[in-house]
Amino acid sequence: KGEAIDGFVLGSGFFNQGGFSQFDIDGVRRLTVDGSARIKPQVAQWLAKARLLNAATGSKLSANVSTGVQADNLAPKRSLVLSSSGQPDKGNGHLRLKTGSQIDVGPRGSVTLAGGQALEVDGLVRAAGGSITTQLIVGSDLVGDADILQPGTYRFGADAVLDVAGITVLSSTNTGGQRLGSVLDGGSIQILAPKALIATTPLVFERVEDADGKLIKQATLLANGAQDAIDVRAQNSLGQVRVQRTTVASNGGSIAINVGAQGAALAGSYQAKAGGAGAQGGALSVSITDGGSTKNPIAALEVQQALAPQIVQAGKVVVSADMVQAGGFAHLKLKSNDEIATVGKVNLSVQGDMTLDSPVL
Repeated sequence: KGEAIDGFVLGSGFFNQGGFSQFDIDGVRRLTVDGSARIKPQVAQWLAKARLLNAATGSKLSANVSTGVQADNLAPKRSLVLSSSGQPDKGNGHLRLKTGSQIDVGPRGSVTLAGGQALEVDGLVRAAGGSITTQLIVGSDLVGDADILQPGTYRFGADAVLDVAGITVLSSTNTGGQRLGSVLDGGSIQILAPKALIATTPLVFERVEDADGKLIKQATLLANGAQDAIDVRAQNSLGQVRVQRTTVASNGGSIAINVGAQGAALAGSYQAKAGGAGAQGGALSVSITDGGSTKNPIAALEVQQALAPQIVQAGKVVVSADMVQAGGFAHLKLKSNDEIATVGKVNLSVQGDMTLDSPVL
């Protein structure tokens, strides 16, 4: 009688119930995060009332405790997996985060976004000092010429923000004006290449400009460090432990972008800046991990000074030197199975080390 017409709606409050710290949700054919969604998993716990100490044996627990939410500095790491895994040869599996949607899994948390045939991100995803991973996953068991497979969609719109920037996490034992705690380094963002659709699906980061070419908005990936004043314990020459208010800066994190032979439009903003003096910038890696197909037999990586174009050029990935330098990276790795070339005069430098990995330079 044909496929069933079905649907299931979860409110944002679903992620605050039951004391769960891990969520794995798969809308096989389609999963949409609405623009009004505010997903921030909270770990609920029992909180003792004062009268619990004097409660008689056999008293109802519900009368002596209440339900509360653990603060971020007490809660365990939270993880969220949203996927639309799709059905092989069906051309479905569409995960979309609409403009205005917000996901925040708290300090050191992790988010995985996995589309089947399509992954479109137009909202905000935050995991402070944690990790964000994205991928297209449909048809990993398919065989044959990649060119006959239906191309997928792998897009980060101009409103998309992936944010793993560092943050201050204060100790739960602080009293009064104490600020014992830590300043987290920037986390990690991994944009993984599609599996079976690697040779047919381009990766797109969008940018919007006005008629004069002035930037309005663009897809943004943030793995910056942070800076804050916290209390630091130190031992003096007499062996005494003192606490001193100190400005602490953390290191930038890492951004890894993996592309197939169909190419990519890296028209977004990518940052992993040091949080302040004494800290290091983070790492950027751009890799073409596929050797191509009959239609796109090569995959070349080009470096130019100006911002990368917004249009995908099949078999080519363009990296902007201006983008790399603006991102505050200390480490850079560019990899291609075919070649790495420069377009015109290019001034490309980072604060630390640079690796160019290709058969032809």
